[in-house]
Amino acid sequence: MTFGHDKMAYEKKEKGKNETVLPPNNSTLPQIKPYMWIRALPHTAMYLDNRLTSVRDLIGSVGFLAKIMGISPSAVEEAKNTMGLEKTAFAMGIILEKQHRQLVISPGGYLRGIMAKEKRDELHLERSFYALLKENDTEKLNEKCIEKRIKKHQKMKNFTRSNQS
Repeated sequence: MTFGHDKMAYEKKEKGKNETVLPPNNSTLPQIKPYMWIRALPHTAMYLDNRLTSVRDLIGSVGFLAKIMGISPSAVEEAKNTMGLEKTAFAMGIILEKQHRQLVISPGGYLRGIMAKEKRDELHLERSFYALLKENDTEKLNEKCIEKRIKKHQKMKNFTRSNQS
């Protein structure tokens, strides 16, 4: 279970009643551009020697990623049977990234929660992926702004020193 998300984003109010309207859940994963993988999942990419350009790169590493996170082989097999190999691999990459950001405390429990959502046809891994991508892009933008301010401050400081001499 995740916290801090407003469910109203997917609810439509009609005559005082709430009616949940979810986008259709496709069985195939979205087409993600190769450069986006490393930007969204940098910690996962690090474990794969920065060879992360598609879900195929994750598929070959499912067991390895599970071992790193302490997810049992039986949970991985159950996930493969429930969601298929591609979604399981995609989920593992997302879970590892969230674990590194301290958003997931129990990766095995989180994987079981993902499987439960899949069984209810409520799983949308691409939302998590794009949220991670957006968060990383925002962090990098903030870092660049801070660097720019520091450089500007240093220039002003140097300018002030040179004028005082």
